[in-house]
Amino acid sequence: GEEELGRIRAPVLLLAGTRDLVRTVHTRWMAAAIPNSRLDLRPGGTHGAFFQQKEDYLARILEFFQENGVK
Repeated sequence: GEEELGRIRAPVLLLAGTRDLVRTVHTRWMAAAIPNSRLDLRPGGTHGAFFQQKEDYLARILEFFQENGVK
């Protein structure tokens, strides 16, 4: 629940699409509940969009890692 999400201390990237299996309202709720999280909500994106747009998604993930000192 929200209390557990609030205890997460690592930087979190929530990468989801507006047409994902998880409803956008739930994704936004998770992002608000997790401290130091970033929500990257892809317009029209589906649950399988990663496989169709790998380079774009991987670039966003790598950018997040670099910004948060992950090597």
